[in-house]
Amino acid sequence: LLGSFSAGPIYAAFPVCKMLLSKGASIANIVIILSTWAVIKIPMLITESKFLGPEFMVVRWILTTLAIFLMGYITSRFVKPEDLPADDEAAALVDPLSLNPDYCVGCGLCAKIAPSHFKMVDKKATVISQTLSSGDGLAIKDAVAKCPSQIIRFHP
Repeated sequence: LLGSFSAGPIYAAFPVCKMLLSKGASIANIVIILSTWAVIKIPMLITESKFLGPEFMVVRWILTTLAIFLMGYITSRFVKPEDLPADDEAAALVDPLSLNPDYCVGCGLCAKIAPSHFKMVDKKATVISQTLSSGDGLAIKDAVAKCPSQIIRFHP
């Protein structure tokens, strides 16, 4: 019931759950965390008890908790971890080669290693070509490995 101690809106839970999935959490556990994050918050229970009474709060909490575990079980029967997009797959749908220029330190290594794909503009690296030739992959992978800020993403 990690989600019941959460603070903040439900959309803040999605990156947390994505990370937990990458660490091996089950689909059922992710549904449980997301659902408790959304509807079973400790401050909300206290406020609910004050306005609607402790009996109402306890009964609703029990029924909601049971429903959350049931939803987790049912969802895990229909959705498997391999059905979810991996980080690499999600990024590859956008562009096979990308970088975040906001964090570029301006070293120029990528432009030196793979000049057909990177160039420096205003002391920041930019991607100039998404077209990959047969030998480009090795140069791009070398640029990814040597980038001091680790801002280059490559999904061939």
